[in-house]
Amino acid sequence: TKIKINAFVASASLLVTDATPEASGTGDEGTLIAIRVDGTLVGVAFVEADGTWSFTLRDALPDGLHTITVSLDGTVFDTAQFGVDTAPPPAVDDLGITITKVDLAVSIRAALTGVTASSREATIQVSGHTSPDTSLVRIRVESDPIEVTFVPPSPDWTRDVTGRFDPGEHTVTAFAYDSAGNVSASASKTFTIPEPAAMETPLALLDDPQVEAAATISAPILPAIAALNV
Repeated sequence: TKIKINAFVASASLLVTDATPEASGTGDEGTLIAIRVDGTLVGVAFVEADGTWSFTLRDALPDGLHTITVSLDGTVFDTAQFGVDTAPPPAVDDLGITITKVDLAVSIRAALTGVTASSREATIQVSGHTSPDTSLVRIRVESDPIEVTFVPPSPDWTRDVTGRFDPGEHTVTAFAYDSAGNVSASASKTFTIPEPAAMETPLALLDDPQVEAAATISAPILPAIAALNV
């Protein structure tokens, strides 16, 4: 039988975030299994009719590497190691946000039609600092919602996030994860998407009898706007 911890095959590289994990395995029906952790008897389990046994530890284990053994009639028939890691990594530090791009087509359409779109495409650059043992960073824009998960290339990182945003204030929340799956406390920062810029409306020229060039101005503009698919 191969000992499993929380349904994963136990090994020195296995990390669990549960200080009272479940040990399990297989054996002959009706067999009484003794389970020891770090040499101390922690409990016994009967092999069920389907040939499986399981036991959930009652006392919390400290963080670190542990050795589990299972035995029958005093004879050890399997032993393995596993790690416990319950400590969350530090929160993302120095969280920063820079708006690097805002779709101008929204402003152009508003200028030509007088209709302001409810949202506009924008790209924000999110930056931060995480501890060296951080395995994943998750970024979430609360109001939209937009979520990005990535492996940080170094403790200091930047990541572009693109989406459609309503004008106004938005909140970015970032989380750090370690290799065991522990998640840090959240770090948050706000940014503001501006309203479409005020522009002189070219179509208003069509209502002005004093501007004879209105027709020639609108002719090249409208197909160009249509090509933008705005």
